[in-house]
Amino acid sequence: MEKGKKMKAYQLKIVINGSKPPIWRRCIVPSGITFSQLGVILNKVMGWTGYHLSQFEFYHLELCIMENVEDFEYFKGGRYDYGEANTTYIRKYMEENDWFTYIYDLGDYWRHRVTIEKIIADYPFNYPQVIKYKGACPMEDCGGIEGYYQCLEIMADKGHPEHDERCEWAECQGYQEAYDMLGVNEILESDCFLIWGKGDRRTGREIYEDFLNGEFGLKATKSDRNKNIPLRSDRHRMEDSIQMMAELIRKNINRYDISLENDREAFQQYLKDEISQAVYLKDIFADFTRKDLVEIAELKGMDQFSKYGKERLITALSAEMLKAEEAIRYFVCIGTDELNRFEQIIKNGGIGDEDEAELLERLYESCYIGVREDDRIVIPEDVKNLYQSIKSEEFEQKRRRFSALVDCFDAAAVLCGILPAKIMTRYFAAASGDSVSCEELVRMAEQVPDCFMEFVYKKDMFYNKLLYPNDRGLLMAQGDKEFYIPTGDEIRDLARTGYLPNDRFLKNFIAFLVKKMKLDQETAEYAGMMVQHEITDGCQMREILNILVENDIICNGQAQMEQLVQAIGELWNNTRMLMNRGYTPLELVDKGALGSGIKKDNIIRLSQRQGEKAKKVYPNDPCPCGSGKKYKNCCGKNR
Repeated sequence: MEKGKKMKAYQLKIVINGSKPPIWRRCIVPSGITFSQLGVILNKVMGWTGYHLSQFEFYHLELCIMENVEDFEYFKGGRYDYGEANTTYIRKYMEENDWFTYIYDLGDYWRHRVTIEKIIADYPFNYPQVIKYKGACPMEDCGGIEGYYQCLEIMADKGHPEHDERCEWAECQGYQEAYDMLGVNEILESDCFLIWGKGDRRTGREIYEDFLNGEFGLKATKSDRNKNIPLRSDRHRMEDSIQMMAELIRKNINRYDISLENDREAFQQYLKDEISQAVYLKDIFADFTRKDLVEIAELKGMDQFSKYGKERLITALSAEMLKAEEAIRYFVCIGTDELNRFEQIIKNGGIGDEDEAELLERLYESCYIGVREDDRIVIPEDVKNLYQSIKSEEFEQKRRRFSALVDCFDAAAVLCGILPAKIMTRYFAAASGDSVSCEELVRMAEQVPDCFMEFVYKKDMFYNKLLYPNDRGLLMAQGDKEFYIPTGDEIRDLARTGYLPNDRFLKNFIAFLVKKMKLDQETAEYAGMMVQHEITDGCQMREILNILVENDIICNGQAQMEQLVQAIGELWNNTRMLMNRGYTPLELVDKGALGSGIKKDNIIRLSQRQGEKAKKVYPNDPCPCGSGKKYKNCCGKNR
C-alpha cells in the first residue's frame, strides 16, 4: 500500500443493532470529509451496495444528518434538528462525541451503533481501511434484522418449501457467507482515496454515479469547519422562544429590588412551573415517527390502527393504552424493584434521574414512560392517574406471579434456550415461592404481552423464538443432560442484567484483570461480563482472547499469558452454559453427568494450580487454552 502524507483519522467500530452474534467492523476513516462521503465509506466497509437512503443520528445532540432535507417534511414536529449530509463535515462530530447511529435503508431500517474509539493524529494512508471484523453483511431488502435471520433459517433447512427460491434470491442479492476484508480494503484503496482540495459537495448518489463512470476518489479539505446551521425542528424553535421569554422575564425581575432571597426563589419556581407543561402519553408519542407508532400498535395487537394518519394514530393508540384492562396486562409484568422506582419517581414529580431507562426497562418497552431530551425518564400525567386507579391488593398478587414468570423466561433464554413446561414450573417455584401446574403456567404465558415474551410454546416445550423452528443444533449439543434449576436470586439477576454479576468466579476474574492486567474497575467489569456472556452462549477460547484484545487487554510476555489463560479457564469451568442446560462444566463432572451431550474437551484442563510456578510452554506443546492445537499454531502464533 502506497503511503501518503500523514493526516488525522478516526478509528470507528460499527455494530449492526440486534445482530446475534454481533456483526461488526473496526475501521479507520480519514478526516476532512463530509457525511455523504462517510456514508459511502461505511457502506463499503459493511458490505452494503449503497442504493438505499441513509442517515446519521446524534441522539444526545438531537441532530439527524441526511441528504435532501427539504424533501422530508415529517421531521418538523419531532425532536431532531436536521443537517445536510453533503455540506456537513465530520470532524467536529467525531471529536466531540463518543458514538452515533448510522441508519442504512430507511425501509428495512438497518441501525448501526458507531463508536468513535480513538482519534489518530498521524494516519499515514490517504484512504480508509478495515482492520478487524466479525460476521458477514446481511443480504439487502430482506426485511431488516429479523427478516435476515428468517432467511438464514430457511436457507439452512433444505426441506423448507422456500429453500431453493430463497437461496437463489440471496445469490442474486450478492449475499456472501464470508466477509472478504482484503478485498474490501482493496476497493477502499482504489475507490475512496482522498484528493486534497476545496472539499466535495457531492451527494452519495452522485459519488456512486461517478464511480460507475470510472471517476474514483473523494475530495477532502483541511478547511472543514461547518458553516451551515442545521434546520431547526418546530419543537426546538418553540423551546428557543420559551428560553428567550424566560431570559426577558429574568431581566425584568432584576430591575426590582427584591431583598428577600426566599421571595426570589419562590418567584423563580413559580416561573418554572408556569413555563413547563404537564406531559401526557400523546406528547410522548408526538416525538415518534408514524412508522414507529405503527410498529407499537402492531406489537400490542392493535393492527386496526395501522392505516391511520399520525395524529389519528396517536389519539387511538393513547386511548387504547389508557384503558385499565390493557394497562394491567403490562403492569403486572413489572418486577418489584422496577415498580418501586416507578412509584418513587411519581412521588418526586414524575421526572427521574438520567439514564434510568435500563432500570425501568419493561415500562419503557411497554411505551408507558418516555425519555426527555436530557435523558431523564418522564412519567406522563395520565399514566400516573391510570396506575393509581388499577393499583389494588388483587393487582399486587397477580403482579408478583406474572413478573416472576417473565423473569423465569428471561433466565431460561440464557441458561437453556429450550425447556419442557414442567421444568419451567420449577423455575417459577424458585422465583416466586409458589407452585403452579403446567396447564396454569401455559395459560399465564399466553397472557404475557409479546414485548416481554421471548418464547413460543409447541408440544409441551417452550422454545426461545430464536431457536424455533430451527434449534441450530442446540438440542443435539445438550443431549440428555439434566436441567439446572436456578435460585430465585439467579433468576432475578439474569432477568435484570442478562448475566450473573454476583458469581464469585466472575468476581475473581474481574479482580485478576484489575490486579494483574492493570485495568480500571469499570473496564474490568465490562470485559468480565462480556467474557462470561460469550462463554455462556458457547464459544472457543480463541474468541475469548479476541474479546480481551478488542478491549486493549494485551499480555506482556509468556508468563502473563499463562496467568491469563489460567484465570479464563477457572471462569470457563465454573460458568453456566446454554449447551449444559445451565450447569457449569465442573458441576457436570461432579455429578458424573458426562452423558451423550457433553464432551470431555468442554472442560479446560488447567496447566497449573494456584500457587504453582508457571510451566514454560514450548512451540510444539499443546496450547494451554485447550484448543487441541500446538501452541505455535494457536495462542503463540503471533509471538
